[in-house]
Amino acid sequence: AEYMGGDSRTSSRPMTKHRQVAVAGAVAVGVGLTGYALWKLRQSAKESESAPSPASAQPPAQVSAPAEPEHERLKKLGHEAFKHHDHAKALDYFSQAIALDSANKVLYSNRCLAYLSLGRYDEALKDAEKTIELDPNFFRGYERKGQVLQALERHSDAIDVFQSCIDRFPDRSENWIRLLSESLEAQQKIAEGTPVNVAFVFIKPHALNDAVKKLVADKFAKHNITIKSEGAIAAEDIDRLKLIDQHYYSIASKATILKPHQLNVPEDLFQSSFGLSWKEALDSKKVFNAQDACNELGVTADELNALWAKSKAAKKLVKFGGGFYCGLVEAPGKSPIYVFNAFFMTMRSKFTAPGTAIYYYVVQWPVTALSWADFRGKVLGPTDPSDAPKDSLRGLIFSNWQSLGLKASPDTGDNGVHASASPFEGLAERANWLEMPIADDIFGSQLLQSGVAEATVREWTRDPVVQVPGEGAKSLFDSLEDLDSPDCLKKCVAINAQATTTAS
Repeated sequence: AEYMGGDSRTSSRPMTKHRQVAVAGAVAVGVGLTGYALWKLRQSAKESESAPSPASAQPPAQVSAPAEPEHERLKKLGHEAFKHHDHAKALDYFSQAIALDSANKVLYSNRCLAYLSLGRYDEALKDAEKTIELDPNFFRGYERKGQVLQALERHSDAIDVFQSCIDRFPDRSENWIRLLSESLEAQQKIAEGTPVNVAFVFIKPHALNDAVKKLVADKFAKHNITIKSEGAIAAEDIDRLKLIDQHYYSIASKATILKPHQLNVPEDLFQSSFGLSWKEALDSKKVFNAQDACNELGVTADELNALWAKSKAAKKLVKFGGGFYCGLVEAPGKSPIYVFNAFFMTMRSKFTAPGTAIYYYVVQWPVTALSWADFRGKVLGPTDPSDAPKDSLRGLIFSNWQSLGLKASPDTGDNGVHASASPFEGLAERANWLEMPIADDIFGSQLLQSGVAEATVREWTRDPVVQVPGEGAKSLFDSLEDLDSPDCLKKCVAINAQATTTAS
């Protein structure tokens, strides 16, 4: 029999009139069956007492019970682990059992629930669909699928599943009505507006191990931040699909793609930082992107990065915007030159080294419980981990790097964990790393419903300079940084409206 055969969720909500009728009917039927069963039991007992015993009756021969199949033993172990809330161990047992019996619908259903309990919704959905594929008449597969869709907040899809099951499995109509009611109520709450922030977070390759993964998961749990999905992306895929280049497009474009004269450099900030005008610097022919700087100085990417670190230490580096830096780099025997984003090539190699990976999380929390600014400032910590609050993720990794198993102390580049700077940046990162369609993303769908064209959203994912109402020309990502989702959405709509008005 399948473990946890009853409903895996309970509800304390008051019943509607229809639900009360359904429950009362079920109880009445149950009482009728029980009375009949007792009558049959008594009749069988009387017949047994009055029946003569055969004279030649012999005790039955002792037959040894057949050995229990290994997959059944593993299933029982998984069941026990689940009852004790050790969902990871339950998942392992069910996976072992599936390896021995890959056509067992119950095993997939059980593993689906283990994945669901661990917040691994994408894998849970695959197991639910496999359960249905193995037996389209097994109600548990549909129940599991609906529960996973609820967890993913795809309530319209969950409603479709539960509605179809009312007719398909009428003997369990009370359960379907309960689950259907849950999804309808959740959908209504979303419609009424309980806004949420959704971010993309990943552990960087230098810090990826089980200890850091546990630290991150525990930190999210402490702040009631829900992990909606998680998983690893290998360096080979990062390199092949150019995921890190797209992720850091605004950085990569300034380091390798565009020439300095094509960049939107804040001229007043450049002059106040370096003591000469931007035009004078260009005319001197001493301004280079990172790739050209390597050729000009005759150095490797790592050597340029070391020179860049010296510029930072000497306070000869300025930040113009998100992912937009310029430094006065001095190499022995060479004239000083101005370089943009000199760190990028070395940074890229850290994500594409064979055998490494990132570990990502899509996380969500109510806007009213935690602002985006506090998520970045207090939960994540600032870019420089030495300045991070000690109880932030970057602060904890910085202070405990040895006990966490890291090979070196974190710094500004290798600071342990990355997180989106805004709801829009989270959308851009999910579209890149997870190939999430804009229309299927929670913030992306809100933008489309608000009248922002999908082509515009895709263009914006590369952080263009846009006209921001009341602020002038500005990096899109910078203009949206640290805004909660409702305010971010409003500002995106306003930027789009201004662009549309200007174009017309």
